[in-house]
Amino acid sequence: KSETDAFCIFSMLNSQTRKWVELGKTEVVRDSANPDFVKQFVVDYHFEEWQCVKIDMFDEDKYTKPDYVGSCEFTIGSLMAARGQTLKLDIKNPKRKQNAFILVKAEVVSTVNDELRFNIFGKQLDNKDGWFGKSDPFAVIERSREGNEWVAVHKTEVIKNNLNPKWKTLRLSMQKLCNGDIHRPIRFLIYDWEKSGKHQLIGSFTTTVDRIQAYKENKPYELINEKRKKKKGKKYINSGTIHFEHIEIERCYSLLEYIQGGLQIGLNTAVDFTASNGDPRLQNSLHYISDKSLNLYQCALKSVGQIVIDYDTDKIVPCYGFGAKLPGQNVANHCFPLSLNQENPHAYGVAGMMELYRYALRAILLSGPTLFSGILQQAIHQCSKESISQQNQHYSILLILTDGVINDLERTVSLIVQASQLPLSIIIVGVGNADFSAMEALDSDSELLKDSSGNVACRDIVQFVPFSKFGGDATLLAKETLAEIPIQITEYLRAKKILPNPKQHEPIEACTAKSEGDALPSQQGNQVPYPTQALNSNESTANNASSGATTF
Repeated sequence: KSETDAFCIFSMLNSQTRKWVELGKTEVVRDSANPDFVKQFVVDYHFEEWQCVKIDMFDEDKYTKPDYVGSCEFTIGSLMAARGQTLKLDIKNPKRKQNAFILVKAEVVSTVNDELRFNIFGKQLDNKDGWFGKSDPFAVIERSREGNEWVAVHKTEVIKNNLNPKWKTLRLSMQKLCNGDIHRPIRFLIYDWEKSGKHQLIGSFTTTVDRIQAYKENKPYELINEKRKKKKGKKYINSGTIHFEHIEIERCYSLLEYIQGGLQIGLNTAVDFTASNGDPRLQNSLHYISDKSLNLYQCALKSVGQIVIDYDTDKIVPCYGFGAKLPGQNVANHCFPLSLNQENPHAYGVAGMMELYRYALRAILLSGPTLFSGILQQAIHQCSKESISQQNQHYSILLILTDGVINDLERTVSLIVQASQLPLSIIIVGVGNADFSAMEALDSDSELLKDSSGNVACRDIVQFVPFSKFGGDATLLAKETLAEIPIQITEYLRAKKILPNPKQHEPIEACTAKSEGDALPSQQGNQVPYPTQALNSNESTANNASSGATTF
């Protein structure tokens, strides 16, 4: 019987709604009864507030839903007040008896923004696999804490059957690696991977960021295995050596710094009009329009749109639909403008997006199947038209709202892999209660997407969130869907070696219209009929941004 494939979900109690809000989840640690999670969570610590956190642990199952292991709760205050900021908490499950616990450790986060980038490779590592194989090495990097404790901060990939491994380039934030202290001890442990999860230690060494910076090629680090050293005595030399190369500390700029320098963020939307949404004339339809409240599609459009639109200077938003038959057509169209005008697919502001949605819903006939490829091809085409450079900084966010299973998953994966090279992020919001497991596979938090031809995405650009997870709370939906966007944008620009431009001091004429009442161009003196004719795109709005801690 295999050990647990454990992962944890971290949630914080909302003091106003009294509902648990998910902060995120850890990676899955395979076949281990004693998992050591690398994933860290950063939260704002407020002395004057009662901040309650819950940890739910699960055992992942590839074929069924994860098995619930148990949970525990604590407050940030109790964690920070504990000795060494460490809590030992019992994992409780009323349906089964168990003697399990979890250690939670906290540390005040420094504000350093630098990142250490380097490569490591090994030479002549000990063979742990006997005569018929070679070691499958991977590295774990730990940082020291008070009380002679160590906390894992990174794990490399496993390199199979190789005693001279060379791992992929490592990019680690200085905050995560050493909390900004270049003299803090960090430890490298090299293991031989085992399918059972009982990985064998090859050897380890301790160093600091300061010493890594001063590293010289002719002085590699020796891997020492204390048990083997004690057994072999004076005959023991080492268990192999680890070499560093291409060492560089790089400044990491925030999204706010890029925005202050003129970065433009554009929003694109795509709405699912397949028949599985139900007849829009009936109240049980996901597309049912009511005068009393917004449907889920409208809630998602509004909640995400009103945040992103603040960073879009012209507020012009391309709006598309898929999976419907257009007037005069007998075949479903999988990428059509909501304006039904190919020359002008745009809406002005959030109110314009909402109006175009209602306009299209009255004109089209819901059909199917659910195909993403047309929408993705359109987004890729738009992003590819304008080159990005130091002087011309722009980034696009594609918001896809859908109710069901993708029928062209293989083609979708291929296009996402292609799009990962472009200044584009994709947010997918699952509306309704369908099976969204395929969508979650697109959100490659654990490993990068790979298409059927073996091509691997160069970065993670997809964020999938089921609306039902938030009980209809559009504010929480927007917070969750947009959480990864700042990192995706800054990582893309950094990979392109694009820095923030100098802060723009010239005042920009602000548009005072809010999301509830964004004026359409036709309402601002533009006499052109809406939405079938061209919009006035000369409006501009001021850039607004805010950025934000304890990690555990």
